[in-house]
Amino acid sequence: MFLAIWRGQGYGGRVSALRFDRYGPPADVLSLVPSDVTAPGEHEVQVEVLASPINPMDLLLLRGLYPVPSDASNHAGAEGIARVCQLGASVASLRVGELVLLPIRFGSWRSRANIEASRLCPLPDGVDIEQASMLRINPLTAEVLLDAFADLQPGDWLIHSPGSGSVGQYIVQLAKRRGFRTVSVVRRAERGALVRELGGDRVEVDGVDLPRRVRAATGRAAIKLGLDGSGGPCAGRLAACLAPGSSLVTYGAMSRKPPQVGIDQLVFRGIHVVGFWLLEWSRRAGSEVVDRRVVALAGQSLRSQIAACYPLSAWREALAHAAHRDREGRVLLLPSSS
Repeated sequence: MFLAIWRGQGYGGRVSALRFDRYGPPADVLSLVPSDVTAPGEHEVQVEVLASPINPMDLLLLRGLYPVPSDASNHAGAEGIARVCQLGASVASLRVGELVLLPIRFGSWRSRANIEASRLCPLPDGVDIEQASMLRINPLTAEVLLDAFADLQPGDWLIHSPGSGSVGQYIVQLAKRRGFRTVSVVRRAERGALVRELGGDRVEVDGVDLPRRVRAATGRAAIKLGLDGSGGPCAGRLAACLAPGSSLVTYGAMSRKPPQVGIDQLVFRGIHVVGFWLLEWSRRAGSEVVDRRVVALAGQSLRSQIAACYPLSAWREALAHAAHRDREGRVLLLPSSS
């Protein structure tokens, strides 16, 4: 029924949205519902949402396992790209047809919405819509991780895991452009081809002998920064690869286990373990700084592997695909696609 309304009436005031009113398994708590979108208010614009990724944080949030601000929307979807289709009476900063990034946690899994114009980030013409839909979180995370925790110079080494994950793909590309050298740690050997294609210098499969293999692969180079999105025992192995006194930055835990870094690394080698959360960094930096950096990233033609794209009507299939352990690449929803 909802699909018929969405397709048949187009954007004559009836749109579809994925909403939730409780936490639990995503397929159980989400509902695709029709909703009215009236004309935008004086300082608002109306947008049609073109693409939105299904990020790990989306799935965790729906399960109640991710921090949620008190004013969070009950519309699902952490980020996305949209096209302006109608302007409020006092809006002069945007134009109809312009591509914009939605703010974080606005609720991007819906076909159309009204939003304050000041909350949108205009994008340059000609951007790749599917790639640009992912600009808000993973590319910015990768850039800040590379900039904020070590004074890396061209030729310096860093190590990161998961090397072929979404953040990892951006780390490799940005590091290459800065002249940094990378050791990318992957879970499966076949994922190494993607990392090398993106410009990775060394690829190693995780395992108990990882530090020995990394020393051999890098000629015992001093590795000055570790970036950990895996957690668990992999974090400890990354720490063991670092030069004494270096930092290991934890930004996620794909293993669903806390970082396991031994006392030998913390005390006897002086490894610093620090956490990074993009949302908190963004709050401190301010929206102007964040938007400026995101627009700059949009101009760098960065790419992340896309596993598949689904219309909003196929949201159950999309969620199942996104949650699959052996998925390769990000799954996207195309909310305004028929």
